Amino acid sequence: MLRALSEKVLAGEQLGREDARGLLEAAPFDLFAVAGRLREHFRGREARLCSIVSVKTGGCSEDCAYCAQSRLAGGGPGGKSNRLGSRALRWLKVPDR
Repeated sequence: MLRALSEKVLAGEQLGREDARGLLEAAPFDLFAVAGRLREHFRGREARLCSIVSVKTGGCSEDCAYCAQSRLAGGGPGGKSNRLGSRALRWLKVPDR
């Protein structure tokens, strides 16, 4: 299944909901291997690295929405700690566990 999905991506096709559901069922290391091959195909062998600097200590001047330490992420009391994951699961219509 992963081979067919990766060929679909390489052909420039967009993955649908059923394809995304299939990714959820894939073995993690197989998924990582395919993702690595796709990344290398589209982005090359170089990767940029970054490190998380604690916003709370004043070490980072940014407030990125994707960062778990951002006030925008809503991870504080009463907030949702994984907004992106929650939205993705709703989009896939995966029932709560």
